[in-house]
Amino acid sequence: MRSAVLQFAFEHLGAQRADSGAFTDNPASLAVSARLGYLPDGTRVVQRRPCERAVEQRLTLTPDGFRRPDWRVAVSGLDACRAEFAL
Repeated sequence: MRSAVLQFAFEHLGAQRADSGAFTDNPASLAVSARLGYLPDGTRVVQRRPCERAVEQRLTLTPDGFRRPDWRVAVSGLDACRAEFAL
């Protein structure tokens, strides 16, 4: 799913960057991001739940760094709604 959204953003909407994040105690989420090509972009401490703080690893991805899958997203009808994306 994340690969499809990234393909759509980079290849059809012209996005130049995708930002994401995951808590440092969630290695599975961080691993998915790494497989897609995301790179670390700093950390921050956030309140996850009342009275609980956690460290969030910020991540960033550019079109050149995106590790594309071997399948392609098919998009139809984009021209009709392009204005909704402020394009």
